Amino acid sequence: MRKNSILILLLLTPLIVSGQTQPSAPNPAPGRSQPAPPPALTHNAVVESALEVKHASVSSAQSSTQPAGVTMVSLAIEFQNNSRQVITAFNYHLRLRFADGRGAPSEGGEDLIKNLAIAKNQPEIASPSLTFSPATTRQITRNFTVRSGGAVPVSVEVYPSLVVFEDRTALGNPGEMAKMEASRKSEAQNLAGLIADLESVAASKDPAAALTTRIARLKQEGPSGTNSKQAKDLEGFSDVVGLFGKINNGHDIGREAFKGQLDEIRAQQKMLAEHSGLKRTE
Repeated sequence: MRKNSILILLLLTPLIVSGQTQPSAPNPAPGRSQPAPPPALTHNAVVESALEVKHASVSSAQSSTQPAGVTMVSLAIEFQNNSRQVITAFNYHLRLRFADGRGAPSEGGEDLIKNLAIAKNQPEIASPSLTFSPATTRQITRNFTVRSGGAVPVSVEVYPSLVVFEDRTALGNPGEMAKMEASRKSEAQNLAGLIADLESVAASKDPAAALTTRIARLKQEGPSGTNSKQAKDLEGFSDVVGLFGKINNGHDIGREAFKGQLDEIRAQQKMLAEHSGLKRTE
């Protein structure tokens, strides 16, 4: 089995496309009117025929690590893949319900396309839970805190809104599908930049110095955004680049490990680019 620990740290994290927003109940100050209620959420029978909500619950407990009165809330959702294909991404909307009947909306999602690439290109390290295959379930847990005196939700309603399959077809909200496409294209571009930097480092006369210089330059170009992320990703290769020239049984262990990781990143980038064009079939 290849030792790709740096690669796994870089690539196992699923892309969160629709974002995770901390749910909260409306709590206007005295004398102020209640905010307008959010739009009603509706079930999409076509999406839910492929992505079934098997279980959804809310639990709460007083926190032992937060200030007095703060409540820890945990949402637990179990989805089941009822389709005949691997699901590579899905989005959902939530409505938290409070004891007084009020509701607070939230949303979430997972893009598992990188996980699929790992499963295909590194089957020796891929567990069955890495991908969302037909007839399997996927657990989602979301945790947040409610300050002292705040409303604590007692139940949750889940509305799957988008599901994307391995054959690049999709069911559900066209706006969310467009965001998914844009997110994948952006990530593919980011990985292309990382690949170019790593290839340049490997080809230089002093790879360790070249890597340090490139990281410093990226940090100078901008403290946040793409440059900052790319600098952080490059820092993850410092150890393996430091092994360049270390020979074991006639093999340069640093360069061989580096090549294996770079090949996997190329496969990730290729899959992201290929799966950034989706076809809505609903």
